Amino acid sequence: KKNKIIMAVRLPPNPTDENSFMDIANGHGYSAAVKYTWEGKESCRNIASAMDAWCKAEEAHATALQKIAKSCSLPSYSESGSTLNTSWEALKLGLEFHTKTAQEFAKLLREQEASFVAFRHKQSKEKRSLEAEAKAAAKTLADAKSTTASLEKKYKSACKATEGYITKREHGKNDPKATEDKIRKLNEKVNKNMLLIEKCDNNYQVQVDTLNLVEISHREKMDRVLQDLQIVEETRITTSKDLLSTVSEGAMKMFQKTQEGYGGSLDGVACIEAQTDIKRFVMRQCSEANAKGHAPPRLMKTLYSAYESTTLDQEGRTSTRKVSVDTSSGEMKTRGSNSSSRAPPSHPGGQRGPPPHPGKIVTAERGPPPHPGKI
Repeated sequence: KKNKIIMAVRLPPNPTDENSFMDIANGHGYSAAVKYTWEGKESCRNIASAMDAWCKAEEAHATALQKIAKSCSLPSYSESGSTLNTSWEALKLGLEFHTKTAQEFAKLLREQEASFVAFRHKQSKEKRSLEAEAKAAAKTLADAKSTTASLEKKYKSACKATEGYITKREHGKNDPKATEDKIRKLNEKVNKNMLLIEKCDNNYQVQVDTLNLVEISHREKMDRVLQDLQIVEETRITTSKDLLSTVSEGAMKMFQKTQEGYGGSLDGVACIEAQTDIKRFVMRQCSEANAKGHAPPRLMKTLYSAYESTTLDQEGRTSTRKVSVDTSSGEMKTRGSNSSSRAPPSHPGGQRGPPPHPGKIVTAERGPPPHPGKI
C-alpha cells in the first residue's frame, strides 16, 4: 500500500456553536475529554522521542563529516599547488562548516527536546490534579445519591407498611367478628406509622434538596475541570506548534548556512584546469632538476662494454667492439675488429688498428655482411 499523508479534516460550519468539552452531550464529556488529554500526552512523548532520535542522527552526521574533513587529503607530491588540491581544500572547508551547522542544529534539537519533556511532565501533573478534583466531586455526588436513595427507600417502605395497617383496620371495621380492642390497636399503628411517614418524608425531602445542591456543585466543578482540561490541551497544541516551528526554522537555517558554506567549493571546482596543474608540476620538477646541477642529455645511449682479453685478441677474436675514450672531448668511441685476420698489433696509446671516424659508433659484425644499402 502506498503511504498516505493524513491531513486535518476541515469541519463544516457549526450552527450549534459546539466548541468546548462542556458541549459534549449525554454525560460523556468528562470521560471523552480525559481520554483525549492522555492521548495528548502520548503525542508529546512521540514528538520528544523524534527530537531525541533526530538530535542523535545530526550528532552522528556531524562526527562523520568532521572525520572526513580531517582524514582525507590529496598526496602532496602530485597535488601540491594544483587547482584540484585548492578546490579539494575548499570542499573540506565546506565539510567543516557543514559539521558546525549540524552540531548547532543538534544542540537546538536537544534543547527543544529537553524543554518539551519538562513541559509534558508539568502537564501530566496538572491532568492528575484535575482528575483528583473530578474524582472527589464524583465521590461527594455518589455519597449524596446513596444517602438519598436510602432515605427514599425508608420513606417508601414506611408508606407501604402504613397502607397495610390501614387496609387491615378497614377490614376489621367491616368484620363483625373483630373486637373493638383489635380495631383500636390497628388504628394506633396507623397513626404511629403516619407520623413515621411524615418524618421519613421530611428527611427524604431535605436530602433531595441537599442532593440537588451537590448536583449543582458537581456540575460546576466538572464544568471547571473540563474548562481546565481544555486549557491544558490548547496549551499542549500551541506549545507543540511552537516547537515544530522552531525546529523547522532551525532546519531551514542549517540548510541555508550549509549551502553558503559550499559556495566557495563550487567556485573552486569551476577553476580546476588540467593543463594548469600539469604545467605547474612540470615547472616545479624542472626547477628542482636545475637546482641539482647539469641536466642529463635528453637521449641516453647505452654504450658497449667490451671484455678486455689479449689472449682472445691474439687468438683472432673478430666480434668484439673496441672502446676508447677521446680525452679531448670526453666522448666514448668504438671501432670494430677485423673479421678476416687476426688483430693488428697495438699502437701507441693502447689502441688497435686505425682510429674510428670521429663522432661515430662503428659496430663490429659477425657472419655475412648486411644487404647493400641497409644497416
